[in-house]
Amino acid sequence: MARKQAKQKFRLATLDIETDPFLHGRTPMPFCIGFYDGENYQDFWGDDCIFQMMEYLAEYPEPCKIYVHNGGGFDFWFMQNFITNPIFFINKRVAKCGLLDRHEMRDSYKMIPIPLSKFMKEEIDYRKLEEKVREKHKKEILRYLYFDCKYLYDMVQRFTEEYGEFLTIGAASLHHMREMHPGNDHESKFFDARFRPWYMGGRNQCFETGAILRPLKYYDVNSLYPDRMANAYHPLGNQYRVLSTIPEDKEDEFYFARIKANSNGALPIYTKQGLKFPHGVNDFYATSHEIKMARSLGLLKIIKVEECLVWKQVQRYDTYINHHIAKKIAAEEAGDKGGREFSKLFANNGYGKQGQDPSKYRDCKIFENVEDLINEGYDMAGSFGERFIGQKPTEIKPWSFNNVAIAASITSASRAKLMHGIAHTERPVYCDTDSIICDSADLEIHPTKLGAWKLEAELAQIHIAGKKLYAGYDENGVCIKKASKGVNLDGDTIRSIAAGEVVEVARDAPSLRFAQPAQFISRKIRKTA
Repeated sequence: MARKQAKQKFRLATLDIETDPFLHGRTPMPFCIGFYDGENYQDFWGDDCIFQMMEYLAEYPEPCKIYVHNGGGFDFWFMQNFITNPIFFINKRVAKCGLLDRHEMRDSYKMIPIPLSKFMKEEIDYRKLEEKVREKHKKEILRYLYFDCKYLYDMVQRFTEEYGEFLTIGAASLHHMREMHPGNDHESKFFDARFRPWYMGGRNQCFETGAILRPLKYYDVNSLYPDRMANAYHPLGNQYRVLSTIPEDKEDEFYFARIKANSNGALPIYTKQGLKFPHGVNDFYATSHEIKMARSLGLLKIIKVEECLVWKQVQRYDTYINHHIAKKIAAEEAGDKGGREFSKLFANNGYGKQGQDPSKYRDCKIFENVEDLINEGYDMAGSFGERFIGQKPTEIKPWSFNNVAIAASITSASRAKLMHGIAHTERPVYCDTDSIICDSADLEIHPTKLGAWKLEAELAQIHIAGKKLYAGYDENGVCIKKASKGVNLDGDTIRSIAAGEVVEVARDAPSLRFAQPAQFISRKIRKTA
């Protein structure tokens, strides 16, 4: 019998590249690169710094697993001529790949999705990186580069030693959640298709738009998703019974239902434009969390039950959440920034991986010629230099799907909590997932208690231009709360958009996608609600 081949061992290392500062229309070019393996640090300076580094790594005595923070969105683009198979993408960005046919590179941001500054980071004036002055500041720049490599190494090493080596935080969280709460394993493609219609996201609504010139309060829930994971019941396993009626309310009962009902803005409908919360009679996919809450608030009258799927076993994820909340509190008391962020990540990412849809995944491979790409059944996805990238649908395996019913339940329980919050406020103007802006509220208020609401800010006025596009000001005219998803706008710009002005925004940072030239994005931002 053939002996199972031993898994190749890699040495942990980190890498970082410094480039020209971002300027719209100018492709940033690298001028120095650093590499750290836990003992030795090497940096390379000059326009050919990438080639210098590759020569060094080609002769490095052992294979390395090299982590690069946000490498898939930036650094990997500059090294793509040296990237080799196997290559793996997440959301069209390289998550891991081969390098020089002997090393492996990983985007550490996929595993630890926090800015390095939240762990530890030096600061520098990026104007010192401009070509005309960088030689003058070379010593300071190289010191900054060294500490970026060193701090990233420390962060990755600590994470992997404490939690294990995973490509993404979702995979890490799911692994630990299953250890503490066994019984939720992989499910079939049929099971996933059956329950995916109930899996929807958070609630985001504008109840009023434009200039709202009155005092308002901004409330949000302390750790909404961890609270709902720990304090609401969710499906365990895959066994359920089918009913034609909605059962009487029981605290420890969970069900999915397809119903025709008259809803007063309580239940969601999924559309291409996002979730809608209509008033009137509609067909709904809803869980017991939202149905029970809506009925208790007098917001729902069920006309017909198409089917009701009642789970035979349920559980709460209190052990998992309480473990990470306790670690977070202990880290805060000890002044341990890294430990706090790690625990927060695990508490907030314990459910999302359950809802992954592998039918949308693609396998990718680098080819030297088009003929081989076609012969192996791949479609052309792009070219870079003299090489080509091919893609094809990922082969679905028995373990490809997790339990989407759990993800659907947790997100529904979170919307139900927000529904309750909205119903207990006076004149809400805006809500988003775990927050409400309103005149006043009759809610449980506590600054830290899990699941309680806290008064985050008091506003003198707010200007709402659309979902995730608003600016709130205090009594002194200072913008203290704002949102502008996808672009970084100041409060006064958002205010002008809410008044009807169309603003063109050009991003200085380029979009760097594998096998594509640098792209510079300009967007016209206008009022959408």
